[in-house]
Parts: sequence; structure tokens; C-alpha cells
Amino acid sequence: MVSAADIDVIAHLDLMKCHGYKEYGIYRFEDYQEIIQQILKKAIERNIGIEINSSGLRAGLKQTLPSMNIIQLYKELGGEILTIGSDLTQSRNRWRQSDGSLSFSEGMWIYLYL
Repeated sequence: MVSAADIDVIAHLDLMKCHGYKEYGIYRFEDYQEIIQQILKKAIERNIGIEINSSGLRAGLKQTLPSMNIIQLYKELGGEILTIGSDLTQSRNRWRQSDGSLSFSEGMWIYLYL
């Protein structure tokens, strides 16, 4: 999909951990690193960014989507485009969660917000 889709950003790259972690636990990044790396390389080649979504922080996962392993790999491969998301639908909560996401990324190598 990342090879041909008309998209600007990949969101929820490791979404499977949201729906499977209670039954299967958190997946091992190392087991999927090669395929994730292929996806990220193609995304970078096509100037496609990734979303850092904070929904996992409040969903019991205690980590963002994607995980820091994926975010770090994206950076190491030369990725520069990140967006911040929360999946919150109530505006009164949006800033609180968004502020947490932004401070999570503060000082990182974010050059472009879409």
C-alpha cells in the first residue's frame, strides 16, 4: 500500500498491538523489524510521514503508536515528517492529550508538521 497509495502520512503503523496486546501481549519489535524497515524506507522514498499517536498512552498500552522503536528507526533511516495525533473526540480533552504528545516529541528532529 505504501508503494502506490496517494497518502501523506501513515497512521497507527503498529495498530495490531492495540487489539491484540491483552490476549497476546506486546509484539516483539525485533520479530517484525525487517518488514517495518521496508515499509519505512518506501515511505521515506515517497516523502510520506508517520503519525505519532498518543491513544496508546491512555488505552493501557503505556506507549505511543507507533512505538519508540519504530520512531527511532524512521529517524535513523532519514525520515523527517511526523504528525501528532490523539484520536480524542472531545475538544476539552484534546489540548491536554495533545500537550503530552508534543512534549514527548519536544527536542526531537521534527522538521515539518502536516
